[in-house]
Amino acid sequence: MEENKKNKIPNVPNLRFNFEGEYVESCIGDLIVQKGKRAKGQELKYKAYSINNQTGFSIQEDQWGEASYTKLEKNGYKVIEKNDIAYNPARINVGSVGLYKQQTPCIVSSLYVCFTTKPELSPDYLFKYLKSDKFNKKVLSTQEGGVRTYFFFDKLQKTKMFVPTISEQTKVNAFLDCINEKIDTQNKIIDKLESLRVQIKERIFDLGSLKKTISDVLTESNKKSNIQDQYPVLSSTVKGLFLQSDYFDREVASSDNIGYKIVKKGQIIISPQNLWMGNITYNDSFEHGIVSPSYKVFDIKEAYSKIYIYWLLTSKHSLFNYGLVSEQGASIVRRNLNYDSFLNITLPLCNEEQQKHISKLIKSIEAKLKVEKQRAELFAKQKNYLLSNLFI
Repeated sequence: MEENKKNKIPNVPNLRFNFEGEYVESCIGDLIVQKGKRAKGQELKYKAYSINNQTGFSIQEDQWGEASYTKLEKNGYKVIEKNDIAYNPARINVGSVGLYKQQTPCIVSSLYVCFTTKPELSPDYLFKYLKSDKFNKKVLSTQEGGVRTYFFFDKLQKTKMFVPTISEQTKVNAFLDCINEKIDTQNKIIDKLESLRVQIKERIFDLGSLKKTISDVLTESNKKSNIQDQYPVLSSTVKGLFLQSDYFDREVASSDNIGYKIVKKGQIIISPQNLWMGNITYNDSFEHGIVSPSYKVFDIKEAYSKIYIYWLLTSKHSLFNYGLVSEQGASIVRRNLNYDSFLNITLPLCNEEQQKHISKLIKSIEAKLKVEKQRAELFAKQKNYLLSNLFI
């Protein structure tokens, strides 16, 4: 692979395989054919797909459930065949585009833009270009106010791209497909580890025979900050514990954070109004931080393994019990936690030796998961780099 980062050769990307000659600039409309055949008769029995920015084509029945899919009105849906491309004109700017690779045709909503490529343009090459930042910048440049960018077929036709020979397109496709395969393999490894983690979390609830209440294993901590910005402001969410400045696009904390609760490493944080949704976190990342006074902060008593107790508190059984002691609040997602009832929830604990063994297993899985996620992020960065430099 050769570099051309300073564009010493015009109309050639920053990275290129050992090919010669310049890329040819063309309007995409000259290289594609619009597809708009409406499904009728037996074609309406084809599987209906949606387009999203994660997987591209996604079976609607899997996404919405059988009951909703059965009621779906499919008249007017478009027929899609192998190597056709379709995208959502309202979400193309976030990558909602798919390349259909199945042998059996399918149908998609009439709202989608659908087309196929002419012989001089590989559908795989065009699809990869449509997923690149190069193309997305062109989409954003057509935005004419409003919240959504509608990128209909006429705009796609007028959009220009630089195209190499079919042989070079094939080489680029094969190289990027290799990266995609690595990403897919990595995601499967992560999914298996995530599944194992869930299985262990649910299993430990059944292993314990020693009955203890939450008040037996947790002690509430009410230490508060006495100076402004004493520690970083943290946010406890269903997805985990984050620096508030990293989690939100804008600053949402009060300008005065004196009196915020201090959080130390190894403590549990819960949101009483959202506990039933799983808003309970364990601080294993920050030596100190502060959280809104609306949160409750707990120490795990010394007699118990911290990781073991946290996993027990975040199991499905525990979440179910939190729902039982939470009453409907001012909104659908907020419920008022009956604090005394929460403290009296019973937990089935293993003995000390079993807790240590389970904690060791949990830590090994978490460490492995962290490494595999880092590898996945590395592959994703490599892919983004290549998409930015293999196209003009």
